[in-house]
Amino acid sequence: MKKNDTEKAEISQVVPSPEVPEVPENLPTSEAPAEAPEDDVPGQEEAPEAEAPKKAVKEASKKRVAAKAETEYPDFLSSYITAYPHNKTFHVTTDRMVFLEGDLGLAIIHQNSLAGGGKVETYKP
Repeated sequence: MKKNDTEKAEISQVVPSPEVPEVPENLPTSEAPAEAPEDDVPGQEEAPEAEAPKKAVKEASKKRVAAKAETEYPDFLSSYITAYPHNKTFHVTTDRMVFLEGDLGLAIIHQNSLAGGGKVETYKP
């Protein structure tokens, strides 16, 4: 017998599978007990308390909408807002040149090229 034949014989032997431990029957499971009535929903008594956070969320969203409506932006910017509905940020230089969301760097470069300097204003309607 050749050396390679003995190696093949050793490799082709069946490896025994590891033993699987048995699970005891008294362990809790994620299934609901069979004797629980269908009307009994966990947390059903908490329904009135759950309404309070919902009211707080509604009030907070109303405040955000009101604050958003109060946000001032120049009149000339409204045409840009309607023309670019998916753009969330507008950068405006002192000479009223408008740059879109990803062009802040270009707006700064343009502003620096203007005589008198100034600051780029950012609006989020």
